[in-house]
Amino acid sequence: MFEHSFIIFKSNSANNELFLLVIFFILLNFSYMNSANLKADLERAISGFGSLNKEEYLKAIKRLDASSKDASLPKQLQHYLSRRSYHKAKDLLDASDS
Repeated sequence: MFEHSFIIFKSNSANNELFLLVIFFILLNFSYMNSANLKADLERAISGFGSLNKEEYLKAIKRLDASSKDASLPKQLQHYLSRRSYHKAKDLLDASDS
C-alpha cells in the first residue's frame, strides 16, 4: 500500500544484515499501524463533528493535515488528504486493502 525507499548497501557482516532485517520489519509494522490509524482518523472526520467530542475530532483533523505532507504516502492519497477529500481518501485506502 505504501511506498518505501530503502538504501541498500553491500555488507558481509551478519550483524548488518540482521540490523537491516529488523529495520525492514519495523517499517512494515509502522506502515500497518499508520494505515490503521489513518483509516480511523478518516472515519472520525467523515462522521462529523456532532458524533464525537470536539477534542477528538480536532485531533483527527490535525493528524490528517500532517499526514497530507507525508512523502511516503502515495501521491493520490496525499492529494486527497491535502484537499480534505476524506471520503475519496478512505475509498482509496479501502480499495488498496482488497
